Amino acid sequence: MELSGSSRIKIKTWNNSLSDIGDDTLIPHGSLVYNQVANLSQGDMVYFSGRFASGDLDYIKESSMTESGAMNEPEFIFTFTNVGKQPYALPEKPAPFSNNVSSGEEGSRQQSNNSSIPIDVPAPPDMVTLPSESSNQEAAPAISLTPQQTPSRSGELHYQGSPVPFGEVVVFDNLPKERLKFVFDRSAWDPTIKVNPDGTKKLTLTSVKQGYQTRCDVSWEILE
Repeated sequence: MELSGSSRIKIKTWNNSLSDIGDDTLIPHGSLVYNQVANLSQGDMVYFSGRFASGDLDYIKESSMTESGAMNEPEFIFTFTNVGKQPYALPEKPAPFSNNVSSGEEGSRQQSNNSSIPIDVPAPPDMVTLPSESSNQEAAPAISLTPQQTPSRSGELHYQGSPVPFGEVVVFDNLPKERLKFVFDRSAWDPTIKVNPDGTKKLTLTSVKQGYQTRCDVSWEILE
């Protein structure tokens, strides 16, 4: 995509799965964004939302092969969560952030804010993040749960915090490294699974229902 007012600045995904490792910008076939883009034509004026990929050099990842290209015609790597011809009718701001995480014998404690809204939960996992309505909104507090000594081979994840609007996400992080099976309402949530640098898994669920969702329940188990 080219930004309005400047044909030199572009917002894009990676164009191959190898470069996309760790960023997860590629748009899956049949996903919400895939269907939105399928209804567009080249040259359409569009509105979009999502998040920039984090870069080590300039904080936002840029894909130019040369320094000149990065300075004069930058191409920023971006994960799209919504694309359309009309401005989004943004819902009213939800109530103040409040997560109620069901975690068995686990306790929870508040940590300081961070920019990517991650939740650090050791196996067996049980964590969530509240999605933000825009990339400029202040990040929600993180939640960290005390680790267990003996990892379980199955468990349940529950989110019952502030309402999640259409197109925003709930994230369960630090899931076990083994191959996992997830059971959840696929008519309400679109999944993305990412492998963290330490081998643990991150499950991101995007709301595909109009309006607000007030809970998200996921069962998981390690496959042999």
